[in-house]
Amino acid sequence: MSVAVQKRVFDSATVSGRASRFVAVTLVTATLGQILLFLFFGVLGWNPIIANVFAVVAVAIVGYVLSIRYVWTGQSSHSRKSQISAFVGSALLGLLISTLSVQLVTARLDHAFAANIGSAAGYGLVWILRFGVLETYVFRRHSSQTD
Repeated sequence: MSVAVQKRVFDSATVSGRASRFVAVTLVTATLGQILLFLFFGVLGWNPIIANVFAVVAVAIVGYVLSIRYVWTGQSSHSRKSQISAFVGSALLGLLISTLSVQLVTARLDHAFAANIGSAAGYGLVWILRFGVLETYVFRRHSSQTD
């Protein structure tokens, strides 16, 4: 990949650049979340629901900070309140869906990775929705810049 193509792919001024950065942030936060969930449930023996809640809260904070600093750098937003509301809303939706998924999977599988399987499935459903909402409603560009 040429330097010019690489720069455009990761340029925060383009939708594809922000999407690429969002994927990178997601890889970091998803990995961290899965490690924490395995640690809390598989190693420390916490209840799977409690383990999932703690992992989600920790990762939501990290995800918010990384997204604001890395994905939507220099992007306009209506307010900090709308940013936080969108992140909290998507985190709560992710928590709800992943917790239900964790409960379903751990009730059927007796394995340390069962909670991780449920959590990953639940968050997979919320992930695309999160980028769309943040890109379209929270950080929409006032100019007509497109890819």
